Amino acid sequence: MHHDPAAHAATDDATSHATTSANNLGKGCEPVSTPSAPFDCQAGYARWQSGWSDSKKTWCCQHGGKGCVGQISYNCDEGFATWTTSWEAPKKAWCCTAQKRGCEPEPKPLYDCDTDFATWHDSWQPGKQAWCCSNMGRGCHGQTTLAPQAALPVAVTPQVPGAVP
Repeated sequence: MHHDPAAHAATDDATSHATTSANNLGKGCEPVSTPSAPFDCQAGYARWQSGWSDSKKTWCCQHGGKGCVGQISYNCDEGFATWTTSWEAPKKAWCCTAQKRGCEPEPKPLYDCDTDFATWHDSWQPGKQAWCCSNMGRGCHGQTTLAPQAALPVAVTPQVPGAVP
């Protein structure tokens, strides 16, 4: 078998270079930086419709869903301390749906239609009767209410074959 020393040296040099390159990967290089966003979509968002450029609106809409033209949105932080009296109905609805803020609590019923229901025709005032009938379907004239009755004991007489009752 014949060995070519020049070919062997070239192969060793290439292997050595590949190994050295793999071991030094990323060493001595400039730090890789990711490009920063061209716009800060939080800055000025409270007044994006009048304060942002068209290019900022487009970029923020495409990359963050903010500042989209034709989209009605509200700053739900603004006036939140007094939202019940200071916000208009559209803002309340949007903030409640979009951010779960400014939601009206479920109203309590005007009357408790369970209390004294068994005796409603005698114990309820006419206003309560009318409200409970129209809103809850309870206490309506012509509607009867039966108080639950306790089960009465039933006498069971044992049957004896051949006995005369």
